[in-house]
Amino acid sequence: MQMTCDISSVLGQSDPQHNRRVKRSCILECVHLFLSPYILIPELFGVLYATISRFFLILLKVIKASQVISFTASQAVVTSFFFSQEALYNFFISMPVESVAITDTPIIHMTCPKSQSPIRQLDFSNCAMSDTIFSSVVDDKFVECQNLRNLKNLTLVGNSLKKLEILSQRFQYMSSLQHLDLSVNSIGYDQPSPCIWPASITNINLSSNSLTESVFQCLPNGTQILDLQNNQISVVPQSIFKLRNLSTLNLNANRLRDLPACDTFPTLHKLLLRSNSLHAPSVNILERCPKLHILDVSFNPFTCICTLRGFIKLAINSEKSNSQSGIELLNWPQGYYCTYPEDVRNSTLRDISIPEVSCSIGLLVVAILVPAGTLIISVVILCHFRFPPTPDPQWRCHLTTSGDGKCPCYNCSPQCTG
Repeated sequence: MQMTCDISSVLGQSDPQHNRRVKRSCILECVHLFLSPYILIPELFGVLYATISRFFLILLKVIKASQVISFTASQAVVTSFFFSQEALYNFFISMPVESVAITDTPIIHMTCPKSQSPIRQLDFSNCAMSDTIFSSVVDDKFVECQNLRNLKNLTLVGNSLKKLEILSQRFQYMSSLQHLDLSVNSIGYDQPSPCIWPASITNINLSSNSLTESVFQCLPNGTQILDLQNNQISVVPQSIFKLRNLSTLNLNANRLRDLPACDTFPTLHKLLLRSNSLHAPSVNILERCPKLHILDVSFNPFTCICTLRGFIKLAINSEKSNSQSGIELLNWPQGYYCTYPEDVRNSTLRDISIPEVSCSIGLLVVAILVPAGTLIISVVILCHFRFPPTPDPQWRCHLTTSGDGKCPCYNCSPQCTG
């Protein structure tokens, strides 16, 4: 292993004040990491060559002696695999520190500590972790890790994770886990597979994955902040599993066609729906969201016809400080444009006018029939008085009675002599 590490220059300093800073934080930044049977070690350790196990043993002693609280390794390059990968993983996960970050490194797995770990934060961003993370195989069965009960923050951004239901099982014994970031993976959910999450999770980031609306059946019940932006969600179902503590829901960059109902999220405070497929959001849905105060539906393809009048009214009212709706509309009015009809395309919703008469069938009927009826009656009356009927001289008529002698009628015939 050959490496360029800040730790060598830092720990090699003799300045006591400098060393005191080192005792609180140890950052190992490996620009190039070549794994082979031998490693090049800084003179700090008093030797030039040693085996990998010898190096990690020395490094572990340094960490313990200096009371390190965090360890970070990044941008490692693996060029040879003639070593025990499990030993390497065991070393990292067993360090007596509070925070471990191994980022931008193509490691494919992480083992479970042999004993209860003090680690509270783990960051494996942009590695190559798979769904087997933290697990082991015993008698052809997966055994889940139970020695990360102090872990509070887990970041697995940009890995090779696939199945949400399997991942929930991997984390089920992390009883202190609160913040979980699984964004930028290829995660999907195959229902009706059960999901088993630790009850402690309050913040989960599942953005930039391959999730559909079925994901709402596989979420931690105690979730307060949920990020599902940039997925493939077209509708928010009325799930039987209500997220009663959910306060923030990010559904930006999905495929939604209408606002989600709040029946499943009774305490929802912030709803983000930017860049979806909303044409005319249904304002009456918001009436069932009593706790909602922040809403973003900007950059959607709004159809500026009658069905949008209610939303435009809500948006304009949101500008007033004493608005009864109590909703703050983010990015208004700059992010709200008409895409249809053509005559108002690219106009902001605040700048257009949709007459009420064109949106009410009753008013529209009255507006059309009353003038038309008035015009017809006026024409008839005018013609009657201006052009009175004149008898045809070729016709002669006389008054007669019907056969029973009771009903008078006119008897007209050509050239009648009376």
